[in-house]
Amino acid sequence: MDKIIKTLKDFGDNDFLIKITPRLDSANQWDGEVEIGIVTSHDNNLSKDDFSSLLYLATMVSSSVALMEEDDNFRDELSEYTDELMDKRDGTNEEKESEQLTYGENVVHVDFRKKH
Repeated sequence: MDKIIKTLKDFGDNDFLIKITPRLDSANQWDGEVEIGIVTSHDNNLSKDDFSSLLYLATMVSSSVALMEEDDNFRDELSEYTDELMDKRDGTNEEKESEQLTYGENVVHVDFRKKH
């Protein structure tokens, strides 16, 4: 829990946060539905183009949840990819990690400049 609190305290002016809020039923149990929002700061100092590009990326990531409901192939492929990432993070996958991905605490860093 301390890592989560630190992440929220370290929320910078140029950061984008994807917020996932579970919908709860009358017994306070998750009913399977979520509300997804994108949080950023009004105090960012990004150019309009950079801000728009990052907001677009965050929207694409957020939109993937709806696409998972509609496209079984996308959901299955994303699930497999996620399982591989989690295995690497947990150290259970012995394959060499991709040069595009690095891990730091609860954050996955993706370098789109590196090619496969």
